[in-house]
Amino acid sequence: MLRLRGFPLGEVSDLPNRRRRTLRRAVKTEGIGLHSGKPVQLSLIPSRNDGRICRRTDLDGAEIPLSLSSVVPSQWATLLSVNGVTVSTVEHLLAALYALEIDDVLVEVDGEEFPALDGSAARYLDLVESAGSVDTDEEIAPVRVTEPFWISGEEKHIIAFPSDRLKVTYAVDYHHAVIGKQFISLDITGESFREELAPARTFALEEWIEGLREKGLAAGGSLENAIVVHPDRYSTELRFENEMVRHKALDLVGDLALIGRPVCAHVMAVCCSHAMHLAMARRILDANVPVAY
Repeated sequence: MLRLRGFPLGEVSDLPNRRRRTLRRAVKTEGIGLHSGKPVQLSLIPSRNDGRICRRTDLDGAEIPLSLSSVVPSQWATLLSVNGVTVSTVEHLLAALYALEIDDVLVEVDGEEFPALDGSAARYLDLVESAGSVDTDEEIAPVRVTEPFWISGEEKHIIAFPSDRLKVTYAVDYHHAVIGKQFISLDITGESFREELAPARTFALEEWIEGLREKGLAAGGSLENAIVVHPDRYSTELRFENEMVRHKALDLVGDLALIGRPVCAHVMAVCCSHAMHLAMARRILDANVPVAY
């Protein structure tokens, strides 16, 4: 059972307001869904003041807000659904959009899942950057944490502290000889995301794979888009010594992006799932205190 606790703490400095931002031009990519295994095409299209929206072009243009209001329970990826229309594995693109401060975009996709690409957010980041960006006339107000609170369940914990910008601290311990204990902490900016988080790839312990396949998941998983952690080795050369925890931090940024506004909080997580990331995102949004300017 999850438990939520909090206690008051002093205020932190506020960041200045900023203009909403969208893309300068449309761009597209294609790939395979990590879990569906199906080919999918994805386009990013400029929009104005509508937030981040997904349009299923294979389902008569049905639209799904890329926001917490659309989230439905899912263990292995972030799943969104509106009126029975779903889209999943949105977190890598959302993390890239958040890091580059793209607030308004229409994501057109012709399948049920965003493409895995290389299993990281690096190619999504490149795609968004290739589109360029433009500020609009509208402003966007961040949400902020004004007192610390946390959610705990078994060996999983996630805590939010006041901060004047988004900072992420993450630790993992899978009790696995190859992975060991891993840790990362950094302020989330476009530069830090590009250098420290975006290249980190999806991973799976060898013992997870059979269970995933039995659930109809990981059908598109391969050594081209995921790292398999064997009992005594990795399936491929790592991009970072602690690539696993970096990818978890990437996922956290993507899940927090579903808030739909810049986040002023220091979020610390230990061995968390998407469900706990999203529970924290809801708690931050429920506070619903825009930064004063």
